Amino acid sequence: MNRGVNWFTALPTDGSVTAAQPGRIVIQPTPESLDAGVYRGALTLTFSDGSTRMVAMALVVAPAPAGNLLSRGAEGCPPRQLVPVFTLLSTGSSVPAGLPGTVAVKVVDDCGTPMTTGDVIVSFNNGDPPLRLFSLKDGNWATTWTPQRLLDPLTVTAEANIPELNLAGRVQTTTSLRPTAGIPVVGAGAILNGASYALDGPLAPGGFMTLFGAQLAAQALAGSVPLPTELGGASVVLAGSEAPVYYTSDNQVNAIVPYGIAVNTTHQLRVVRGSTISPPQSVTVAAAAPGIFALDGSGTGQGIVIGVKNSGQQTLADAQNPVSAGDTIVIYCTGLGDVNPPLSAGTVTPLTHLTSTVNPVTATVGGVPATVSFAGLTPGQVGLYQVNAVIPGGVAPGDRVTLVLTVAGQQSSAVTIAVR
Repeated sequence: MNRGVNWFTALPTDGSVTAAQPGRIVIQPTPESLDAGVYRGALTLTFSDGSTRMVAMALVVAPAPAGNLLSRGAEGCPPRQLVPVFTLLSTGSSVPAGLPGTVAVKVVDDCGTPMTTGDVIVSFNNGDPPLRLFSLKDGNWATTWTPQRLLDPLTVTAEANIPELNLAGRVQTTTSLRPTAGIPVVGAGAILNGASYALDGPLAPGGFMTLFGAQLAAQALAGSVPLPTELGGASVVLAGSEAPVYYTSDNQVNAIVPYGIAVNTTHQLRVVRGSTISPPQSVTVAAAAPGIFALDGSGTGQGIVIGVKNSGQQTLADAQNPVSAGDTIVIYCTGLGDVNPPLSAGTVTPLTHLTSTVNPVTATVGGVPATVSFAGLTPGQVGLYQVNAVIPGGVAPGDRVTLVLTVAGQQSSAVTIAVR
């Protein structure tokens, strides 16, 4: 209870409920011994299956009878704050992702008068856009919310303001989003570079991308080329174009960003599964988004970088087979952007000619610039880029020397190689 005071009673204290026979709980405030002010509290309901629900409440004890907001000062109760309470979301509850529902807030001031003008804005910590609620003219404010990004727990914040009266109030509640049967949902911030897994980074035409979420697709691995645009019963649509897909499962999809998508702008991405469509996610597509593949698949640590000796011997450039100044390295990567001659994403790179990047690529080894002799798609592979560079002199030796690629103003996350 707020201020350590038990200011309400609830009856009955136990009972049985079913979907066909709901129960009724009567909450009775006991304000007789309370000073004027705002008291917040919660009624906790515990169920036989072990679950709990908390019903948030607020009690306003005014020093004088409530009246019109604009004349409150003359009645002896000048309002100082707004008191919002969520009426449909509560701690312990869950909300179906991908389906429209209602978010509602009750707002009064600290004199007990319902708020009917001003603004009530609800925001979410999962990246869903803030919502402006509509006044129902009785202190209740509501709007439709379609949850887009899975997050558990999910914090929802309501902020009420009447600027002309300098009144404001804020309240939070914690709930969770649950997948809705049959509707694919892409997780919050879960569209990543397929090599580096960089958070909040852009994608690039021709680059591998990995989506994480729930109910995305059946598990499947593409068995032929060109890669299909539908796999595991699902497809990925980015900026209106279907992406070639090479792996799907319930919580992950690996695909390739189609060429020809406008760069340096934000697009919408959706997963289509049968007749259902995921809520849209915003994705920034840049001219390049370099990512170097790592040996453990994490995007960091030992890179998948092959050292080529003058003898022609090729080995992973790790501590057992370090490279030296003058050696050529082959860096396997993604996200280097458009290529020339042009190629459709998801098709095999020709063996008959080189397919080079349109934008120049630079490389640094241990912070020292390296000479790049080739940057483009790997012949005979699907969607895989490679950069051939020469280890420069002056690199401090070690087993974890950093390697970074830069193209079109975008820098890759660093991986490591061994240099002697």
